[in-house]
Amino acid sequence: MTSPEREPAPLAGNLFAGLDLENRKTVIVAVSGGSDSLALLDLAATALAGGPTELVVVTVDHGLRREAAA
Repeated sequence: MTSPEREPAPLAGNLFAGLDLENRKTVIVAVSGGSDSLALLDLAATALAGGPTELVVVTVDHGLRREAAA
């Protein structure tokens, strides 16, 4: 069985269009591991894919869940 064709985050370019990301050397995205953070990361990675901008990801522990530190 094959996977269906999927266009990854087709609106990612429009979402970040006003940020001029193509002219940045590095973009840093802070994520906490929640679904909204991971969606932001996926959109940012898609928007920057194939370009000269380096994507750096850092994690943030808000201290809301004891297991998050792991």
